[in-house]
Amino acid sequence: MWAAPGGYLERGESPEACAAREVQEEVGIAITDIVYRGITNDIHPDGKHNVTIWLSAGAGEGDARVAAPDELSEVGWFPLDALPQPIYRSTENVLQARSLPPDTYQSAIAAHS
Repeated sequence: MWAAPGGYLERGESPEACAAREVQEEVGIAITDIVYRGITNDIHPDGKHNVTIWLSAGAGEGDARVAAPDELSEVGWFPLDALPQPIYRSTENVLQARSLPPDTYQSAIAAHS
């Protein structure tokens, strides 16, 4: 299942601090310039229900790699028109504009172009 790096907030942690921590832990990159973009309401096929906070960031230091082999098996960069399948529900939702605001994904792309 393919997805953007992410995880759960720790008690008292801000979404921005959580994003920086999770990306560092999972793929070994220190991100910068973290900006809130929107949310998705994600009801998964197994019945699990999450609200995902979407943020964008600039790449800081480090090379993308599998830094948490217990959480992921591959890291890859793909053209938006050729994403691998299957895609995790929250990622699918943001790509399909099932987010608040609906242009969450597009605004993040525009900001980093």
